Amino acid sequence: MDIKKRDIQVLILEYATQEISQENLQVLKDWISKSKENEIFFIENLQIYKRSRQLGLSRKLNKDKAWKHIVSQLQTPLNINTKQKSKSGVFMLPNKFLYYAAAVLVVALLSAPFLVAKKNVIETNITEQNINSIILPGSDQARLTLGDGEEVVLGKGTSFNKNNIHSSGTALVYDKETGLEDLVFNYLTIPTGGQFYLELSDGTKVWLNSETQLKYPETFSNEEPRTVELVYGEAYFEVFKDEQKPFIVNTQYGNVKVLGTHFNISAYEDEIDFITTLIEGKVQVNIQETDLEGNSEKNIVLHPNQQVFYNENLSQKYSVTAVDAKIYSSWKDGSFYFDDESLDNILRKMSRWYNFDVRFKDETLKTKRFKGMVMKDKTLNYLLDIISQTAEIKYKITVKNNRNEVEIY
Repeated sequence: MDIKKRDIQVLILEYATQEISQENLQVLKDWISKSKENEIFFIENLQIYKRSRQLGLSRKLNKDKAWKHIVSQLQTPLNINTKQKSKSGVFMLPNKFLYYAAAVLVVALLSAPFLVAKKNVIETNITEQNINSIILPGSDQARLTLGDGEEVVLGKGTSFNKNNIHSSGTALVYDKETGLEDLVFNYLTIPTGGQFYLELSDGTKVWLNSETQLKYPETFSNEEPRTVELVYGEAYFEVFKDEQKPFIVNTQYGNVKVLGTHFNISAYEDEIDFITTLIEGKVQVNIQETDLEGNSEKNIVLHPNQQVFYNENLSQKYSVTAVDAKIYSSWKDGSFYFDDESLDNILRKMSRWYNFDVRFKDETLKTKRFKGMVMKDKTLNYLLDIISQTAEIKYKITVKNNRNEVEIY
């Protein structure tokens, strides 16, 4: 172990004892976000601190000998199995190792007081429940359902090749073909905590967000418009231009018709809002709504940086507004961007990527509003820390029935 990790261990101890400065916390967070190994190292050392309080440090240890023992343990590759996991999913370390490590960490704290900041100390929300709960970000993963019913799990480390369909594990690409008389439809389903990139047979590029399902043909017809269905969820489209065959995205609320353009559609099942945002080109949004005379259709043309918002429960069911369109497609580029959004909305969006449930101890906190941008590759704890530091809000993470729950209070 190099000197850098020894310094990191001191920062972890400062974090665990709530004596870390804003500057040192940022150093620690940046280091954790660099790799999964760093995140595991962080979890291990928090576990060491927690256990050290239970072991009783009355026995004397040679500090150098103990440190060498820790080095040998941490340099040994992790051998993780179900017996090594706690009920909360944290990797458990041998008691003998914890004994040595606890002694060294306490000595390090007492012998290096100059590392403990006395000013600008921040709240870190350490509790017995969340000291072991680091919620990692989602990843590229999807389930492909072929026309014959075959299901294929896609994700990093997998590959799939069949006829004109190819996947490297992080993308799904269809060979550029058209002209089949009988269309064969596929489904691409993105689970909670997933995202995926798709390239259709006409060259159209689609980014699918968490909790999304798209239905589309393996190849498009030469005679008919190119039509896909966003069954639910959110997707960003870069449509290959073909003036002879418009591209249509059907949803449960209506459809979006284009020739060649870039746009984002959000139509989640657990939300009553249908939102289409245009980044480039021009689209026509056709909304189905029911009035006193029966069904009717509203045709709305959008230009770049315009958005149509539809909510069937409002008296004015739809509106068109000018927006910064890139905010609404930032998710595909690896970031969360919030523009004066309520905490309730923010956490609902985060829950799709990080796969957790949220509970508000104080319902009034749902309406607190935030603006800013954070990267999607950070741990959920990192994002919650930012929120808690910018408002009088605290959080606690627990595990119930093998699922993370975040309590806001």
